Amino acid sequence: KGELSLFLKDKKITPEKLSDSDVKKLIDVIPTQIKEEKVFYQAEEKINFIKLQKVKDDFQKLVEQKTDTDKLEEKCQSFFTDNHWILSNILSMPVVLLGGKVYVGGKNIFNKGGKEADFLFKNKLTKNVFIIEIKTPLKKIIDTTTPYRKPDVFSIGKEVTGGLVQALDQKDNLQKEFHTLAKGGEFVSFNPKVVLIIGNLKSLSKKQLKSFELFRSNIKDVEIITYDELLTRTNLILGEFVDTKKK
Repeated sequence: KGELSLFLKDKKITPEKLSDSDVKKLIDVIPTQIKEEKVFYQAEEKINFIKLQKVKDDFQKLVEQKTDTDKLEEKCQSFFTDNHWILSNILSMPVVLLGGKVYVGGKNIFNKGGKEADFLFKNKLTKNVFIIEIKTPLKKIIDTTTPYRKPDVFSIGKEVTGGLVQALDQKDNLQKEFHTLAKGGEFVSFNPKVVLIIGNLKSLSKKQLKSFELFRSNIKDVEIITYDELLTRTNLILGEFVDTKKK
């Protein structure tokens, strides 16, 4: 323990001089009993920095996808499952994830037609639930460049309106079957908040953006958030730590 500290000090090794592979090798050779050494915490801090930087990079790549493949929505689901704290920041309150691809009711007598919510959160204090439905960042918010009414009134795209109705349908089923779904008292359902994550603002012209903002600001029961908005919010949260450490 003492020899390791003397070696690091003698060689003038600091966290800034450790590469990612150095950190991994250092952790492998540190004895398990050395838990309070400063070098342990410095290495752990660097590892956390690497993880957070990877989250930023992975999210950026996800938002900048060029092709809307069949598996892109699964990729989005997987990313948010691994980093569901990103979604919890939308809700601006203490929440906990109940699960992904959660059954919210809707089956008929033949046990078919069940509805699934992409993510179900609950308020830690009140236990009230929140539904989050995700589409891909490449789903179009507005389908056409031609105004519905000239010069600047545009119809909202079918992916947004379809996702909106789908999310409201999930809420409706959850409300109807709440007593069956929440037998253990794990959560309650008092007019649950619904969030739809879809598309990118950068795909819109200024005139289209106006129509979209008018539309979503007047939706009563669903909050619509785009991927680039969520990415910007996430970078603001991570940015202070990651960017400062990078410098």
